[in-house]
Amino acid sequence: MPIAVMDSLNLKIRSFLQNAGFVYDESVSSATQIVSYFEKKYGLSLMGFFEQEWIDEQVDRDIARGHFRELREYVSQDLRTDFDQAVASIWDV
Repeated sequence: MPIAVMDSLNLKIRSFLQNAGFVYDESVSSATQIVSYFEKKYGLSLMGFFEQEWIDEQVDRDIARGHFRELREYVSQDLRTDFDQAVASIWDV
């Protein structure tokens, strides 16, 4: 019989879910199952939270050292302040 190797985070999630009475499904990732648990148990919308967190990280990376910074070099000097304000406004949405 092959031994299933799990990393400690998967083991912790699996243990938590089983102790919480959640039926653990071996065919589904533990990350998906813990998100599902919190959504069902507490009525949370975690996927929206994760998506926003991902967007924030992407925009932050792009503004600080990514695409926006590279594009800024092509904006005429007299429009850079306006460009910077437009990019910064993304955070306010």
